[in-house]
Amino acid sequence: MSQGFEKLKDFASSQNPRFDALLRTQAASVAGDTLLTVALANSLFFEVDPNGARWRIGLYLLFTLAPFAIVAPLLGPAMDKLKGGHKLTVIASAVGRALLMIALVFYVRNLLLFPLAFGMLVFSKTHAVAKSSLVPGVVGDQADLVKSNSRLTVTGAIVGGLAGAIGVVALQLFNTQIVLGVGSAAFIACALFAPKIEMMQSPTSQVSLETTPTATNSVVVNSTSMGFLRASVGFITMLLAFDLRGGVDPGPVGPGVELGHRVREALGFERLVLSSGGAPPWHFGVALVGAGLGGLTGAVGVTWLRKRFVEERIIAIGLAFLIAAGIVATAIPSTVLSAFVISLGVTLASQVGKQAFDSLVQRDLSTVSLGKTFSRFESRFQLVWVLGALIPVVIVLPSQVGYLLVALGAAIGLVVNLTKKPLVPISLVAKIPSFRRTES
Repeated sequence: MSQGFEKLKDFASSQNPRFDALLRTQAASVAGDTLLTVALANSLFFEVDPNGARWRIGLYLLFTLAPFAIVAPLLGPAMDKLKGGHKLTVIASAVGRALLMIALVFYVRNLLLFPLAFGMLVFSKTHAVAKSSLVPGVVGDQADLVKSNSRLTVTGAIVGGLAGAIGVVALQLFNTQIVLGVGSAAFIACALFAPKIEMMQSPTSQVSLETTPTATNSVVVNSTSMGFLRASVGFITMLLAFDLRGGVDPGPVGPGVELGHRVREALGFERLVLSSGGAPPWHFGVALVGAGLGGLTGAVGVTWLRKRFVEERIIAIGLAFLIAAGIVATAIPSTVLSAFVISLGVTLASQVGKQAFDSLVQRDLSTVSLGKTFSRFESRFQLVWVLGALIPVVIVLPSQVGYLLVALGAAIGLVVNLTKKPLVPISLVAKIPSFRRTES
């Protein structure tokens, strides 16, 4: 017990005031984004027919690509060109989200909600790119990049959970406008924390204009592997959504279901009606628990992996774990248990891969072009996420077939990782400037 506590204490303490300033800024940003999500859940944004046509869901998925159309070609390169541009971008995105959230207080029940929400998405994606670009400048040792990214993710998960709970309580006791007001305060705090982020001059942040094929190939190869991981997340998200809600209502109600109905009624809750013809709501809860557990385990466990493996091998380990999870989920006859296993496997593998890939880019790429490169890669990852999600939207697949497809995709990504050969020529994948020479 004491050893576990010491490890947790070591994980939480950075002893680096520059990184701590970034950590506080990120925590405030996550709190604001979480409160926005809670507020939108009680607005026109999610008041759609759950049995609506699949083409509407497809259009929504394509809509998620829109913010990257602005971040990648415009904002990413712009933050690289300005002196202190990454920090200024964090401040500007926080102020922008605070102002838009205040506007949402007055228009959350109006059609103006949609353009305002779109603006929030653009600022949120811009913040994410700028935050990733700042990490190398506040971390003095390349070996600490994975651990630092992990701390940011874990802290965000904890703060997001607390903010979500606060938002739900405020929503029940007051109204959506109060939640939006608290969220705008979180973004104002983010804007106040950001100026305290100071960059250090270290081997991690020094600029070199030398481009090395080894470094370029390493990043591009692993971006291809990451593409399979991100596509799997989108694919499983929509596959489980349709699988757990699809089908028809069961005929005779079993004694366990009837007992559950009677307990709910005795406690004063409404009787559950499975109008969509799918699984009971707790099935979704099991899948979400698996996703949350996998994401948190991946974010914490990647630090342990980095002490033993380089970033490239960590991505390979994540892919191997996803292959195993896909095979195990296929073999499990229980729909609920298989959904739990695949949710855990996909989120764990993608979280491990993301932390390792971000650190790989931060390790190999000069700070003069981090904003541009992160925005480009995030745009491509979001594109493959949407492409993966569109498959179960367009094609009705049995869950077991879907799990096998995930394992197959992860296997292809693992082959790419181990052979160090991308599926398409590097020149067609990315033009990544200013790499430093790294050890292969």
